[in-house]
Amino acid sequence: MEKRTVVFPATFSPATKAHLAIMKAAMQAVGAQKGIFLPEPLAAARRMAKAEERNDIMNDRLRVDLLCALCDGDERLSVDRTAFEGTDKGISPRLWGVLKWKHPDEHLFVIRNQRWPYLLSKLPERNAVVERFSFAILQQPDEDAAKAFDRSEWLDKHRDAFIVFDLPQGLEEMLPSDVRRGLRAGEERYREAVGETGWQMLNCFGYTGYNRVGLFRGEYRFLSNFYPAKVELDGIVYDNSEAAYQAQKCVTREEREWFRSLEPLDAKNLGAWVYLREDWNEVRFDAMAAVLRAKFTQNPELAALLVGTGDKVLVEGNTWNDRLWGENIYTGEGENHLGRLLMALRKELRDAGVQPVSPLSGQEPALNGQPGWERLLPAEND
Repeated sequence: MEKRTVVFPATFSPATKAHLAIMKAAMQAVGAQKGIFLPEPLAAARRMAKAEERNDIMNDRLRVDLLCALCDGDERLSVDRTAFEGTDKGISPRLWGVLKWKHPDEHLFVIRNQRWPYLLSKLPERNAVVERFSFAILQQPDEDAAKAFDRSEWLDKHRDAFIVFDLPQGLEEMLPSDVRRGLRAGEERYREAVGETGWQMLNCFGYTGYNRVGLFRGEYRFLSNFYPAKVELDGIVYDNSEAAYQAQKCVTREEREWFRSLEPLDAKNLGAWVYLREDWNEVRFDAMAAVLRAKFTQNPELAALLVGTGDKVLVEGNTWNDRLWGENIYTGEGENHLGRLLMALRKELRDAGVQPVSPLSGQEPALNGQPGWERLLPAEND
């Protein structure tokens, strides 16, 4: 008996029960014994997303964990990480070829949308593709995917390489972008869409209820140590908190003075070459906490914006693999100490009565560099 396997390549941000239903429908349509989810790497997923949604695409580790949770209890299903292993910028026929090499005795059916037959018919390598793979074509309601085969001589000749199956009922409003928006709004039907285990994972990582700041950019750029805000420590005024922090590595005041007027990146580079004080590993977290406290208490407008982030999880997502102070946006790995310190300081400022200003107001804070955040506290007659 021929072994048939369905391969489902997609972004899966997040993976939902809709994806599971589509996989099972495709397996039933082609008579497959196995199903393999093939998630896109983060770079490709972001490239395909709308500009306003790119920062919402979940990291690789979380998307894989969500898929594994969907597969739990069904031995026919698995998650393949092939797309994360090479230099490809997305799911390509080469990667399908790697899957074919991994499963040489199985007839692979790749799930594609109903435009795929027409697009494939225009590719120069179309004959080689259909010799190695078949396709399960997902047909949307009120659409007739078979029309493409009637209009193309090549598709008609290779009709046996395609099996059309219908989108299961009730999934029309379960697009990943809709689910992401619904999860942030806390809508119960979308909580059901990802399952209870998936919901707990997403909630833990701050993807529900608009509860996460994953990049210190745009409206949240002020959270970054590269933001231009003067900071005074021990009588030295630095142009930004990155320079202030890097200066704390130095043994002498004269060395710390080198950092006064440096741009953030220059300060970071110089900080990698200075002679470190002997106790640096023991005091570096306290040093960062002191720099952040100075930054936000000496710049009242920034203190208000920090408090204005509410209870959001603050994560310094980065692409340079800083897993101590932040989190690698591709893998989700990182201790996020900068985010943790900011959240601790936010609570301290809120408890002191600092009035919040939403970072989403669109107003760039007018920094005056003067110490003291007392004027942000409620007036005595309030």
